[in-house]
Amino acid sequence: MHDKLVTQLTAQSSLYNVLEVDFLWAGEFPEAGWLADLKPFVDKTGFDLKPMIPSMMDLVGNHKGTLYMIPMYNYSMGIIYRTDLLGDPKLQAAYKAKPATT
Repeated sequence: MHDKLVTQLTAQSSLYNVLEVDFLWAGEFPEAGWLADLKPFVDKTGFDLKPMIPSMMDLVGNHKGTLYMIPMYNYSMGIIYRTDLLGDPKLQAAYKAKPATT
C-alpha cells in the first residue's frame, strides 16, 4: 500500500483525494508535503476532536504542531489480564519451575 500511495503522491496528478495513512507514515507523509492541514476544515465544520485520546492525536494526528490526520477510531492498545489467574500460587509455582526457553 505504501509504494502505491507514494507513486500516486509523487506523480503529476493523483487519483486520491482522501487517504487512510498508517501511523508508521505519520511523519513521512506530512514531511513530504503530501497532506493538507486539516485544522481549517475542523474549524469550519465544528468537528469535535475532544473524544480523541490525546496520545492518539500525538501519534497520528498532529505533526510538528499541525493537524494532518484524524484517527479513524480511538484505538489505544492495552493489556488485559485475569488477576485471579496471575495470583494463583499453583500457577506461579508451575511458571517458576518451568525451564526458560530461548
